[in-house]
Amino acid sequence: MTAQQTVLELHVYDETIRYNLIIVDRALCVVQPYLPQARGVDSPTFVITDNTAEEGLFPIFD
Repeated sequence: MTAQQTVLELHVYDETIRYNLIIVDRALCVVQPYLPQARGVDSPTFVITDNTAEEGLFPIFD
C-alpha cells in the first residue's frame, strides 16, 4: 500500500444503539456503548465533562 491510499473499514449493527450512562453531579458523565462482542474493558469508555458550552457531547447525553 502506498502513502496515498486510504483503507476504510465499515461495520454495521442491525440493532438499536444503546449506552450505559452514569451522570455524576451534573458535571461529569461516564458513557460506554453496548457492544455485543466487546464488553467490560474491551468496550470503549468515554469520560465526558461539562464545559458549559452548548456544543460537545455532555449536552447530548444529558
